[in-house]
Amino acid sequence: WLVSGAAFGDTTDANVEDVAFLTISGDQSGAYFGTAASFIGDVDGDGVQDVAISAIFSQQNGWEQAGTVGIFATDQTGDVSLADPDHHVMGWFDSQEYGSDMQPAGDLDGDGYDDWMVAGAGVIAQILPGGVSTPDPELDALFQLYAQAEGDRCEPHMLGDVDGDGEVDLGCTD
Repeated sequence: WLVSGAAFGDTTDANVEDVAFLTISGDQSGAYFGTAASFIGDVDGDGVQDVAISAIFSQQNGWEQAGTVGIFATDQTGDVSLADPDHHVMGWFDSQEYGSDMQPAGDLDGDGYDDWMVAGAGVIAQILPGGVSTPDPELDALFQLYAQAEGDRCEPHMLGDVDGDGEVDLGCTD
């Protein structure tokens, strides 16, 4: 559920169903929909903030627990589903758990669109370009950070410019 901050001043207690302006639901039972959610910037350049929401155990193209990430514009209202996002990306191997985390990365490639980072097992951090309606994570990634061993994972974090070189930096904690 997405709840507007305007609701905070109207009451001290509320049921989420009564104050949510947008309800997003999963499309596969047991897929762990909502494992991660993040405002990732305006990745499609329409002037509206986008939110990414994952289902890390979803089955995709025959892959078990590959994971998927749906991207939704935050200016819509009502009920939508991960089955019909504005944009999406999917994992491409078994047990990838793609979408275990997502974070905004800024406009790293200078094309005017916000880029974003998505995490999973094996490919522990991947920077995807904004401006691509449905990026192919294997072909379109601006950067991929691989695990030392198959199935390893870490918690990636977009840190800002830590080393002072004018570029955003990526950190991983294990």
